[in-house]
Amino acid sequence: MNRIGFKASPISGRLFFLQPIDPVFNQLSHGLALLFGNPSEFFKSFRIDSYTQSLFHIAIQWLPISAIMGSMKTLKFKFYKHKRNRYLKRTINAAGAIYNHCIALHKRYYRMWGKHLNCAKLQSHVAKLRKRNPLWQSVGSQAVQDICQRIEKAYQLFFKHNKKKVRPPGFKKVKKYKSFTLKARAGYNFLGGNRIKIGSRVYQFWKSREIEGTVKTLTIKRTPLGELFMVVVVDDESNPEIEVKTGKIGGFDFGLKTFLTCSDGDKIESPQFFKQSLNAIKKASRQHSKKLKGSSNRERARKNLVRKYEDISNRRRDWFWPTFRRCDSSYWYFEKIKAIKLFLV
Repeated sequence: MNRIGFKASPISGRLFFLQPIDPVFNQLSHGLALLFGNPSEFFKSFRIDSYTQSLFHIAIQWLPISAIMGSMKTLKFKFYKHKRNRYLKRTINAAGAIYNHCIALHKRYYRMWGKHLNCAKLQSHVAKLRKRNPLWQSVGSQAVQDICQRIEKAYQLFFKHNKKKVRPPGFKKVKKYKSFTLKARAGYNFLGGNRIKIGSRVYQFWKSREIEGTVKTLTIKRTPLGELFMVVVVDDESNPEIEVKTGKIGGFDFGLKTFLTCSDGDKIESPQFFKQSLNAIKKASRQHSKKLKGSSNRERARKNLVRKYEDISNRRRDWFWPTFRRCDSSYWYFEKIKAIKLFLV
C-alpha cells in the first residue's frame, strides 16, 4: 500500500491538527480543525468514508499530547533551611491525618452501605470537619479537596484493575506523608525574587531558573531526609521557533544489560550505579539495623542510608540528561519538530 504522510499545523497558539500531505485527504485535515473547534458539528458537516475515518482515529492515537494541549513544564526548587519550615512540615503532617481520616470514612461507608463513597460527598463532609479542627485548618481548602481527589483516583484504579489482585488505597504513616498541593493561586503568592508567601508566612527558595508562564499548581514536598522542595507546574503558552537539525529517524530498545540499542546498531551501555554503590549501601544498612529503635543514633543512621540512595538517584539523573541530549541532537523526534509526520502503511 502507499505511504500517506501527515504533518501538524497550528490552529491557534496552542492547538495543532494533522494535515495530510496528500491533497486527496484535505477533508480529513479540515475535519480535525473543526473537531477541536466544534466537535458536535464535525460528523454533521463532512461525509467521510470508512477508510478516511480509520485514518483519522489512527492519527489521533499517535498525535502527541503536547501538540494538542500545549506544553506543561514542571519546575522544582529547594527551600532555604530555616526554623519556620517547621510550619510547612506541620501542614504536611496535618494533610496526612486528613488523608487517613478520609480512608477510614471510605472503609466505614462501605461496611455500612456496601457502596463506594462519592468524592463530592466526601469533600463536603471533610469541609465541615475542617471548620472544627484547628490543625486541619492549617491545610488550605483546595489542598483538602485535592487529597479527596487523590483518594478517588486511587479507588477508580482499584476498581479498574480489581481482577489483577490490586489492593485499595490504605493508611499511611503521618511522618512518612510526603506532600500537599495548592491550586489556582489559592493559599500562596509569589512576592518577587526568591520569596513566596504560603498561608500567612514568607519562605525563601533557591531560584535556579525563572518561572515563565501561568502557574497551575504548587506542591510542597518533603523528602525522607526532611528537606522541603517546591514543585511548580507551569503552562508555557509561548511557541518558540524550533529548528530541525537532522532528518534521521531512530528506534530504540530498552534492555537490562544494554541500556539502549538503536535501530542503526549503536549501543549505550548501562552504567549500573546501584551495583557500584552496593557495598556502601550494605554497610550503611548494617549500621542502621544495629541501632536501638527510637534512638537518635538510629535516626542518624537512617539519614545516612537515605543519602546513599539519593546519591545513586542523582548520579542516574546526571547521566541520563546528557545521554538524552546526545540522542536528541542525532535523531528526529515528534515533539521536537514543527511538522509532525506519521507514516501509515
